[in-house]
Amino acid sequence: AVILSCHNHQCLSLKQRLYVAGMQPVTDNFVALASRGYIVAANMALRDINARDDILKDYELVIEFKNTKLFCPLAMKYLYDYIQQPPVKIAIYGPVSSLCCESVSSVAKYWNLVQISNAATSATLSNRALYPYFYRTALSDVAYNVVRQQLFQLFNWDKIAIIYQTLSLFQTSATDLENNLKNGNMTVVASEAFAQNPERHVPLLKAKDARIIVVYAYPDMVQKILCTAYHLDYYGPNYVWFLLG
Repeated sequence: AVILSCHNHQCLSLKQRLYVAGMQPVTDNFVALASRGYIVAANMALRDINARDDILKDYELVIEFKNTKLFCPLAMKYLYDYIQQPPVKIAIYGPVSSLCCESVSSVAKYWNLVQISNAATSATLSNRALYPYFYRTALSDVAYNVVRQQLFQLFNWDKIAIIYQTLSLFQTSATDLENNLKNGNMTVVASEAFAQNPERHVPLLKAKDARIIVVYAYPDMVQKILCTAYHLDYYGPNYVWFLLG
């Protein structure tokens, strides 16, 4: 389960080691390639910090990664492993999935573990009462809604459709965009929610003559949506599909 353990062997032996628990999904998912890059970047950062004498000069940062496979129960299992097994961890780096971050962070706070994610975008994670020690380097999906709305206004698009996957991170963003559009005197011509079969909802969008469509969903569902749109001839210069990422 251990992917990689990193530390600077050239650091003085008198330095006290500070251990970070890493969680990245490096196999069996659509972000595996990116996650491998995140591991390389994290190790580079730790190596640079450990080589300096003006940042934590009396300490050596050590990080160990475990493969969560983008599976929340597995991430939770590794969290408990990290907590129960020595050495003591001072922080968590990861996971990348918003859903896994919500699960891990909701429990890790009871051990006062600071958690940093570089890819989780769920607006729910901004709730400091629920996730007091969670931080991220990626903007939440809700933050992009302001830009989306301004883009619609720039091109005079005042009739917008929304289709989203019924997961908390997508529902929150879709609801926020819908409210913003209505408050901005724009028309939401359709708001379609789906769990597993988005193909059933694409014809409904076409029937309502939706031309500007915002999609909130994971890539596997987005593929189904776009494939259905293709077979319905629901694409071309008169249509714009907005995707995440």
